[in-house]
Amino acid sequence: MIHVEKDYDCLPPQLLSDRCEKKIKEAIESTGTYRASGDYYRKPTIEALKKLYNHKCGYCEHDSGNFVVDHYRPVNNKQNDDHAGYRWLSYEWSNLILCCHGCNNHKSSSFPIMPDGIRMVNPGVFRKDYYADSKKLLLEKSYLLNPEIDYPDKHINFLPNGKVEGISERGKKTIEICKLDRDDLIIARKKVIGYYYNELITDIDSFESKKCSTETFEFSINKFFKNLFSLSNNNNSFLILRWRMFVNFDSFFIEKLKSEKQATEKVLEMIQKIYESWIS
Repeated sequence: MIHVEKDYDCLPPQLLSDRCEKKIKEAIESTGTYRASGDYYRKPTIEALKKLYNHKCGYCEHDSGNFVVDHYRPVNNKQNDDHAGYRWLSYEWSNLILCCHGCNNHKSSSFPIMPDGIRMVNPGVFRKDYYADSKKLLLEKSYLLNPEIDYPDKHINFLPNGKVEGISERGKKTIEICKLDRDDLIIARKKVIGYYYNELITDIDSFESKKCSTETFEFSINKFFKNLFSLSNNNNSFLILRWRMFVNFDSFFIEKLKSEKQATEKVLEMIQKIYESWIS
């Protein structure tokens, strides 16, 4: 999960159409379980959301290639008998998030709030009361992180074994709700870590076997850090994982290189020196 900027005032025009307004009114007035129409919330938004989210799930940040449009606040709340759901947000731009099938299935209609949160039970008077960053909705104090409002890197950490851990209560709850520690995501993250580790091993082997000069080796290592350090290529999956790999370089790489005896002390010192020049 990575923070995404969405302009809530600049939405697909179909969501402002008279026909969509009628759908919103229909959702508010409905009784029992309400089924939101994909023709009105998914079809007009899926391509815009793919572009906004760089073709990655808003919760797990993985490019699954197969996405749905998720309601951040569920249309029907099956987890809480005292709250029917957020039907008036069925077609609200700020409530729609690009999501992979895995996260969507695990999240389902779960939307827990903190004990001191104030659940919003009725539609706001003004349209901006519907915005995810409105005062009324923020007062709910949702446990589930919102990639369009929150900065997930403050709540979630990634480990060298591909696993994920919460560094705040909201981070822990988000991992639990979307099951961000599921096997397929752990394997996918381990592949990313393994790719960079093998790239480093290749550079080290080339240098230690004298296939390249010191200057070429240093250039390669600098390029390695540049790829990890840069967050400009938003098309890559697991961008925050890559950032953690850079920030926690010792635990992700140096410790493993030492334990597997993949480099001499001299080479490790060279790499460490280059790394220190990047963080200084």
